[in-house]
Amino acid sequence: MASQTNSGGAGTAAGRIAASSFLTTPIRLDLFSRTLWDLFGTDFDEGEGKAAPPAKIQPVVPTLYPKVAIEAAAPPQPIAAPLRFDARTKSLLLSLQASEGVAGELVQTLLKCEEPPMTPQELARYRAVIQRVTLVARMVDAVETDPHVPGGFKQVFDRLRYTLIKAALADASFLRARNHPLRAISSDLALRAAMSRNWDVSVERELATALDAAVRDFDLSAGFVRPIVCRLQPLDVDAMKEFIEQLHAERREREAAVRAQEQVDQEIEARLRGSVLDERLRFVIEVEWKEVLVHRLRLHGADSVEWRASLAVVEELLLLAAGLQSGAPIPKPLLDRIETGLLEASRPVEPVMKVFERLRNTKPAPSTVATEFARVAMRLSPLSRLMEGFRWFRVFDHGQQNMRWMKTSSYDPSKNIVIFTEIDGGAPLVMHAQQFLDDLKRGISAPNQPDEETTQLLSQLLAPA
Repeated sequence: MASQTNSGGAGTAAGRIAASSFLTTPIRLDLFSRTLWDLFGTDFDEGEGKAAPPAKIQPVVPTLYPKVAIEAAAPPQPIAAPLRFDARTKSLLLSLQASEGVAGELVQTLLKCEEPPMTPQELARYRAVIQRVTLVARMVDAVETDPHVPGGFKQVFDRLRYTLIKAALADASFLRARNHPLRAISSDLALRAAMSRNWDVSVERELATALDAAVRDFDLSAGFVRPIVCRLQPLDVDAMKEFIEQLHAERREREAAVRAQEQVDQEIEARLRGSVLDERLRFVIEVEWKEVLVHRLRLHGADSVEWRASLAVVEELLLLAAGLQSGAPIPKPLLDRIETGLLEASRPVEPVMKVFERLRNTKPAPSTVATEFARVAMRLSPLSRLMEGFRWFRVFDHGQQNMRWMKTSSYDPSKNIVIFTEIDGGAPLVMHAQQFLDDLKRGISAPNQPDEETTQLLSQLLAPA
């Protein structure tokens, strides 16, 4: 029993020693060849002779996760090349960029449109602004390069440039409609300048005042324009082409108006040549009624009934000049035709009516006479010889607007008129000599079976000067 007990005790003691040895031995867990010491940095081994931790196992593929140097991101690049204003507009904007408040902000917003666009939205907005400003520059250039516009007006017309730019940016109808108020005013002023025959300081001052008034009345505020600029979209090509065509049409109209004015000046000069008129009656013909002649010639052309009827008014006034300047009243039908023509040409009626009233109350008045030189020259002219014989003509009566078969009766060189009569000498047709010559040139009037002398006289009369 004792031996059993001892042996059992010995066995039990040996077991305790083994257990104690097991408990004091560091536990190493091989997790991917790493120990707890490796994992937690804890030294479980006590005393000398502890084993060194195994070296870390390197990855099988050493370049599985290579180190890559991180480079700085490239700066963003513009999506399109920068757009540019024309030189004169750029200079104008630079001179205005020091403006205070919203006015200066608008200028800076416009100048920014020359920067390289970084986004599609910026590109669209910049292009929309540059397009409109460029079209305004073309508008100003169309006036300043017109040879019929006096240089004095060109120098002051540029005052409208910034006002026109703001209108083009903020008002969609500006580029589309020729009757836009600001465009209509600028076009009318350019036309008036082109048709100013006697350009002087007073005329220049008058038009400059009108330009300043347009700037004052139609200049849009920067606070109104700036928000619209930020929302602008580019114009389509057709819209830009239409605007350019309108500019060309306005220039052609100025050229046509100048030609019409020159033709009217020639017609009036031919009819007044050799006559000495009261200054008041000359004002009616050469100033007020001249506007009617130019208007109808531009509107209806030289072949129109309206143009011929307007010339007939001049001739009737010249025929009645002696009586009018002696206090005779002007015939009511003629007065009505004059009033209608003035209203049609947008001319005031009152100044002309006052002239006739003053002539009616002035006695004695100067008579219409011709200089002796002009009288002799007209007597010796082929026209005088043509009218001396009784020759039959097909003559156009401008007052009645019909054709009449008549014979030559007389020629009055003092008034430069020709007179035709019916076969019995009645129903005379009095016509200014220049009107008769014009009708011959145009084939409206013509001789009936002309003889050799008549043919020669007509050749001399109708030969180019």
